[in-house]
Amino acid sequence: MHALDAATGVPRWRFQSGGRFQTRPVVAGGLVCVGSSNGDLYALRATDGRPGPSPAELVVRP
Repeated sequence: MHALDAATGVPRWRFQSGGRFQTRPVVAGGLVCVGSSNGDLYALRATDGRPGPSPAELVVRP
């Protein structure tokens, strides 16, 4: 997966999963979430592509 700057088109970051991407990326709450054929769901920070918070760090809102 490659992330580009929306204004300039310049590459910002890239990410390689442990399998083929099986879902379309979803952006929410500053995270890019995408599922992979290896059974993992990745949550990456939209700003830099680094792994997002662990499930224990997420705040669940009703």
